[in-house]
Amino acid sequence: MFSSCEIIDILDDFIFIVEEEPKQPEKPKEPADKENKDETQDKESAEDIENLDKNTLEYVRLKALEYAKEYVKANAEYGYGKQDFIRSIKVDCSGMVINCYKIGVQNTKYKLPFTDATAATLYSQYTERTYSPQPGDLIFFSYSNGKIDHVGIFEKIQGDTVYFIDAIESEGVSHRSYAASNKKIKGYGVMKLKQK
Repeated sequence: MFSSCEIIDILDDFIFIVEEEPKQPEKPKEPADKENKDETQDKESAEDIENLDKNTLEYVRLKALEYAKEYVKANAEYGYGKQDFIRSIKVDCSGMVINCYKIGVQNTKYKLPFTDATAATLYSQYTERTYSPQPGDLIFFSYSNGKIDHVGIFEKIQGDTVYFIDAIESEGVSHRSYAASNKKIKGYGVMKLKQK
């Protein structure tokens, strides 16, 4: 937990001016051993992304995935209906996805065709189905009656396990996984983007 002074310092550091485009947050400090390993991986990943053509879908997807990882590192809490950037640290599943893609499209020829959407709307209107998801694509779930009611950002399939980042009430934003055959997984989607 944070002391009230630490909270004030954090809030002072993260004042968000609505007119500005959101910026990538600084990474929180971790223990030295883990920090060096993660910094090397993050640096390589960031360099790989920056070497891509910014006007490609691959660039946008990977930037969105990188931002989802920032939510995890920030220990973001789940907040129903919330769509806060990392500065506020409360977000729901679709809010996290949308914010990650807002970051992903910055400084590219793309923009999102919406400002807000539920998991079901992302599935039905703003993504195209894919059976070969790429890192940064969306993964859709149903926890009740077969209806799409949850979304995350796909990371990878390894063996029979699907890895993704999502926001849930009990865990906040985190890396999670399911067996690829899990009936909760309803499909994968490539975000439909518009050109500016």
